[in-house]
Amino acid sequence: MPDEEKTESPELSEDPKVLRAELERARKEAADRRVKVRSYEEADERRKEEERSKEEERARKAGELEKVVAELKAEKEAVKRAAATEKSAMKKRLVDEAIRARLTDAIDPDISKLIDRKNITVDDETFELSGVDDTITAFRALKPQFFGSKPAAPAATNSHGLGPKSGGPAVALKDYAKATEMSIAQVEAEIMNAALR
Repeated sequence: MPDEEKTESPELSEDPKVLRAELERARKEAADRRVKVRSYEEADERRKEEERSKEEERARKAGELEKVVAELKAEKEAVKRAAATEKSAMKKRLVDEAIRARLTDAIDPDISKLIDRKNITVDDETFELSGVDDTITAFRALKPQFFGSKPAAPAATNSHGLGPKSGGPAVALKDYAKATEMSIAQVEAEIMNAALR
């Protein structure tokens, strides 16, 4: 095999002392390398652990932030709903007060409940009312019997206090109480007093 290349290897001494010294030196180098490799591996492991800790901390903080954001959104929605409810109630009060203010000649202040409010609007920004006068005018034209002077109390009642003595139509106790601005208990007491006379 003349064409084969010979690998050169360091010449080893055959002297056992030299061999031992070379072996010791090689062992020492190998031990130093193992220490260095171990310290690199430990440093790498510490670095990876720190990265994991940082990532876990970031994830924990992100979770907390998401929770806070969700709570703030829910709170914001609750405040919006409360504000909308309050605004709606305020608009209703404004409409009711405007209607009552225009019904000063009504025979009964409770007729304001009969008025259709669908054509009355309240501006969201300025709270200005529109359509109140038209609605009241239309209601007055539709129900003129609810306006004018209050009916006078019956002048004389029959023996039960329920209608005129002349034999006219009987007046219901509740209607009589309303017409005379007395409570039903006061009307009943008046009936008893009239019966005892």
